[in-house]
Amino acid sequence: SSNRAATPNAKVKRPASSSSASTTPITPTTLPKVQKRSDKPLAGCCVAICGLENPRRAQVRDQVCGLGASYYPDWDATRCTHLICAAAGAPKHRKAHQNGGVVVSVKWLDACEAAAAKVPVKSFLVLLPPRK
Repeated sequence: SSNRAATPNAKVKRPASSSSASTTPITPTTLPKVQKRSDKPLAGCCVAICGLENPRRAQVRDQVCGLGASYYPDWDATRCTHLICAAAGAPKHRKAHQNGGVVVSVKWLDACEAAAAKVPVKSFLVLLPPRK
């Protein structure tokens, strides 16, 4: 059976699990303000990844899809809305930046997951390093 079928009006708050991957407690003051909680907060987003090698890349891809976004293997300005970037200045980062893409760190995904919502990208932007 698939976990994709959810009750549309379910507003169940789940208690924090003791097996949480993070040891830092998540409190309302540590999360950015968000519009609404969702089990698929990144639905409608298309994400590409750069600067990560497997197995970490596969973990991030699974996290992206688990949050409701679609994954595209390479930056495509006509499809992608976000680039998850671990290496500032990489060719894919420069291409996304030139095409007006939103380039963020993996921490943005973690924040979206913790908030169960699409959080603002401002604190998670990966800026291009100055050219030498």
